[in-house]
Amino acid sequence: MFPNDTIIRMDNFDPTVL
Repeated sequence: MFPNDTIIRMDNFDPTVL
């Protein structure tokens, strides 16, 4: 699984770009 840091970054990241 990804670390908490990655999860937080994903939250900030735009889901539309994924």
